[in-house]
Amino acid sequence: MSLGRNRRRLVILTGLAAGVVAAGGATAWAFSAGPPVVDAAATAAHHPLASTTTTTTALPVTTTTVVVTTTAPPTTTIPPRPAPTVPPVTVPPTTLAPPTTVATLAAFALSPGTGSFPTAPPPYWPMPIVHVTVTNTGNAPIDSVVVHPVGVYSVPSSTCGTLAPGASCGADVQFCPSSAGQYDNQLDVTGTNAVTGTPVQDSISLAGTAT
Repeated sequence: MSLGRNRRRLVILTGLAAGVVAAGGATAWAFSAGPPVVDAAATAAHHPLASTTTTTTALPVTTTTVVVTTTAPPTTTIPPRPAPTVPPVTVPPTTLAPPTTVATLAAFALSPGTGSFPTAPPPYWPMPIVHVTVTNTGNAPIDSVVVHPVGVYSVPSSTCGTLAPGASCGADVQFCPSSAGQYDNQLDVTGTNAVTGTPVQDSISLAGTAT
């Protein structure tokens, strides 16, 4: 009984071994060498619905940093040029002339030199008139030139006011007696030196007769 059971096991084992040998040497090598190697491409060809997993491996990227250093050229300092040396100039002493005093004069010249009137009979009309010319004979102008009436002698008209050097003005002097007689008087002409402010004056004699 025991012997017959062992024979069956031997037959079964022998049959399994024969099947393995019949399947091919590659499979027998797989059993003897280690776990089977699965061919993914062959598996996908026999089983088109089988999923295929693709693994992507990111390779590290090496970053290179380039540092550029620029060196500025050295600054050149130009020293200032020294100022030229000018030798001193010797100036000989100068002798100043003494100041010259120039007199600023203003003077009158009257013409005629004497005012002589013709005889005036009653009723002493028309009254005789003598024209007097006043001239500035100095080198300064004369302001406020006035020919002054005096006694029976009036000055009905005058063009005098300011006289420049060498200029002239005129005035009419009229004899106006009210009764018979001899009338002698002095006609004055006055003014002011425009530069110094000093007074300027001159005069002539007047003579008239009423009968």
